[in-house]
Amino acid sequence: FQYNPAGSRNGQTVLVQHKGIKFPDTKTSQTIKLYFSEKSEDGDLWKHNKIVLKSRNREYEDFTFEDVSSDFDSEFKVAGLLVGMYDTESKSISRVKL
Repeated sequence: FQYNPAGSRNGQTVLVQHKGIKFPDTKTSQTIKLYFSEKSEDGDLWKHNKIVLKSRNREYEDFTFEDVSSDFDSEFKVAGLLVGMYDTESKSISRVKL
């Protein structure tokens, strides 16, 4: 994972943390999901209208946050962006296309 990634994470696999939620799939405040957001401009700033954290595994639910306020950023953090995976059999790292 790339720690604290900047820029668009739309459509990327991310490690997210939310201080106010215990995710049922991990039983912690962190989970790995596909990240999708809808934004709009508010003057010189961007505002998230909707954030969707989509699970690749159908056994786990997706999370949707709508009408995201500015306080949400203090509770929610994209802690990492998936950039590669380690294969234990071949003992090699494969990079993820960003």
